[in-house]
Amino acid sequence: DGVVAINRAAGTAILHASGLPPTPSDKTYEVWWIGAKQEAVKAGTFEPASDEATIVSLNLPPPGEAVTASSVTLEPLGGLDKPTGATYLKGEFPHR
Repeated sequence: DGVVAINRAAGTAILHASGLPPTPSDKTYEVWWIGAKQEAVKAGTFEPASDEATIVSLNLPPPGEAVTASSVTLEPLGGLDKPTGATYLKGEFPHR
C-alpha cells in the first residue's frame, strides 16, 4: 500500500509505503510522477525499511506539470530516467 502527498506551497512531496518486498542488492524502488500525456518523470528512489512503513521525501513534479498519477517500479540500482521495471504501486490523483 502507498500514499503520495504533494504540498507545492510548502515545497514538499512524500511517499508513505508499506508491504513492499525487500530489494535485491542490484535494484532500487523508483517513484514516478505521471503527467497528463502519460509521460513519467523521476520523483526519487528508495529502499524499503524492513517490514515496517517507509516514508520517502520526493522531488516535486516539474512546475506547471499536471500530474495525474504516480507509480513505484523496481529499477537497477541508482535508478533510471524512464521506468523499465515491474510496477509495484500505482495510483491516480483525484480530479479537481
